[in-house]
This record gives sequence, structure tokens and C-alpha cells, in this order.
Amino acid sequence: MVSEKVFLNWLITHLKQRLQKEYSSVLVNYDGENQHDFEGYYPNLILSNYGMVVAVVNILTEGTISASEAKTWKAMSTLGVKFILMVPHTSKKKVTELLWNEMIAQDVAVGTYELKINMP
Repeated sequence: MVSEKVFLNWLITHLKQRLQKEYSSVLVNYDGENQHDFEGYYPNLILSNYGMVVAVVNILTEGTISASEAKTWKAMSTLGVKFILMVPHTSKKKVTELLWNEMIAQDVAVGTYELKINMP
């Protein structure tokens, strides 16, 4: 869906700007682009300090959460750096269940996001 891709790319840009304060290098792979790899994978964000990769971040939307995708998470959780999944707040339980099913819940950090619009 086009609107989901636009939102995902906006969220990647937002997180990049926020994380640039903490890391010396933040490499970005927008949805559908494979410009920067880490060990053969293309996470949305690759976080480095002083030339050393310290974490990779995958940002998920409701449409990208699946058991087959969890197999990729399992492989990425073994790369030797911190692996972070950013998921919609309402999907955290589902993602946590998938992580437990793959036996990687202890190896993956899960962050959440939500978009709130308050109209008067």
C-alpha cells in the first residue's frame, strides 16, 4: 500500500534524525531500497560509532509482521550486534509471540511507535 510505504519512509527519516545525536553514523535503507548491507541483510537503519556497527534496526508496519518474516529476524539476531525491531504499539504482543515462537525473544529489543492525532 502506498500510504504505508510513505509512512514507513517518514518514520525511517524521523528515527535517523533522532539517532544521529547518539551515533556517529546512521545508514538508511528506505522501503524497497538496498543501498547499505550488513552481513548480507538490509535493515532500515545501521547504527555505528567510530566505524564499528553497534546495532541494526528494522521498522515494521502492521502489514509486514508475519511468521515468515520472523525467520529473517532470527537470522538477523545472530549477527553479533544489537538487533532492534520498531513495531506499531498495537502489534507489540503479536511480535513478542512470534519472537518467543522463534526462541529469540531474549536476543531482540522491541520498541514501539504510534501516531496520535488529537482534533479539537
